Amino acid sequence: NAKAMEIVSSAILEDFEGDVEAYWDFNQEDLFVERDLEDLVVQQFDRLKTLDPNAYDLLCRMGCYRYQDIPTVPLEGLFCLLWDVDSRLHKRSIKSLIERHLIEYESGEYSLHPVIRSEAIARLKSTKDWLAANQEAQMFWNTRTSSIQSLHDALVSFEAYFHCLEIQDFEGASQVLTRRLPDELHHEISLGGILYRIGLTSQIIFATERILPYLTSEYETGLLYHILADSHRVQGKIKSSINYNLRAIQHFQSILDSGPEDTKGHLAYAHLSNGIYFIDLWELDEAKKYFHFVINNSDRKYRIVAKSEACLAYINSCTGLACEAKVLLDRVEEQIEIEREQGTLGNIIYFLIFTALTYKNLDEFETSMRLYEKIISYLRGTSYQHTMAKALYGVGEVHRITGELDLALQKCVKAVEILRYLDAKVDLAEALFQLGLTYKAMKKFEDCKKHLKEAVRLFSDIEAPKQVERVKQAMVGV
Repeated sequence: NAKAMEIVSSAILEDFEGDVEAYWDFNQEDLFVERDLEDLVVQQFDRLKTLDPNAYDLLCRMGCYRYQDIPTVPLEGLFCLLWDVDSRLHKRSIKSLIERHLIEYESGEYSLHPVIRSEAIARLKSTKDWLAANQEAQMFWNTRTSSIQSLHDALVSFEAYFHCLEIQDFEGASQVLTRRLPDELHHEISLGGILYRIGLTSQIIFATERILPYLTSEYETGLLYHILADSHRVQGKIKSSINYNLRAIQHFQSILDSGPEDTKGHLAYAHLSNGIYFIDLWELDEAKKYFHFVINNSDRKYRIVAKSEACLAYINSCTGLACEAKVLLDRVEEQIEIEREQGTLGNIIYFLIFTALTYKNLDEFETSMRLYEKIISYLRGTSYQHTMAKALYGVGEVHRITGELDLALQKCVKAVEILRYLDAKVDLAEALFQLGLTYKAMKKFEDCKKHLKEAVRLFSDIEAPKQVERVKQAMVGV
């Protein structure tokens, strides 16, 4: 095959100075035997080990890279594997491999043919370099990104996890997933959080569950349970999310006096998340307990207090406590102004949804609409598509209430489209509910029933009976 011909021709040129007869003499016993690519690769590895030991070591060490989600490795990723070679000789070793066609090279990026990688990794695993190569590769990927601006950035950071896994460094693997990096909104978020937000929910759940049983750190265990909780919420497994967060809370509480400085903050965020999960179930009284915990146990200088107040104001507006809701809104508005002045609105953007909902419930439709439009404008072109969809069906609801039914339909349809793509079951159910209500207002009753029935099915799957009842009440008379 083509790869075999490349290897044979490069062997003649590099090892026999282009002398075909010399190559014939050396290999005459084998030339009349059909040799497959694997045999040729083994032979070239053996010859390289004798002729160029540094290039041989590099080739074997390159086997530690996966070449899957990130199919190629830049030059620096090869340099880091030459830790025991004078830096002045690094490029020479790489050139040797290119000329022998043992590595693939294009536009400054490198990779291995699957057959060559198989041989490289087999040889690497039998040496002490296996541990060191994976450690160097992990450090390379960790330093490759200082922020997450795209899916590619997230996948580059994720590569470090797999190197830790290969050498059973489970604490290191956890630290890759829990490492906080700024995203495109300058919001610092864990890599695990970024991965499920951009749609890699199944991957992050698998990666987290793979290492959890082996962790000894209470802190890292708590962080991973919190990532698992949020990831399961995206899949509509709200009760699992609540239980995972309860485990996170237990781990954080166990080291409250002895753990890292931000342990208390993570404990508060686990409570905040559980409050949101109970809103998903429409268990509003239970949700309030978690928000009150955060408010009563956190310093007001931290934005998590305003986030909890935004959620609590929304619950109050849903349960007829308008005055209490307005008091909380005033506090939330103060925080919004602070974030706006500091250019950090992205840190609370998700919770502005609850504020816009509260204004809608208080019949302040213009204020609600302005806030929704600000959210949509802020998120346009970012990876925050889930939050964008929530804002879209929120806008649709306001348009429906104010009689602008065509606009309401447009926004709700778009929200449903996004949430279907993300497979975000909880918010998809709510978006379908709003779409069904829009069709009801338009007197398109068949369309109304179709979408409300789907919302009921999803809320039933989520095990949210109060949400099911809420939708069924809207179906009366349809």
